[in-house]
Amino acid sequence: MRNILLLSTIYPLPSSANKGTKVCHYFATEWIKMGYNVRVVHIQAVYPDIFLLDCKKN
Repeated sequence: MRNILLLSTIYPLPSSANKGTKVCHYFATEWIKMGYNVRVVHIQAVYPDIFLLDCKKN
């Protein structure tokens, strides 16, 4: 079995809060149809509030 690990920050989440693109989902479903074992890791960047305050000062 051939494997694919897809790391993405833009993979769409089911919630309406994330407006990610569907291109990653399209590729993942097509790879599954081709017989690949696909795993998707969605990485969401979350920063502490202190970083945001520091950015606003500059």
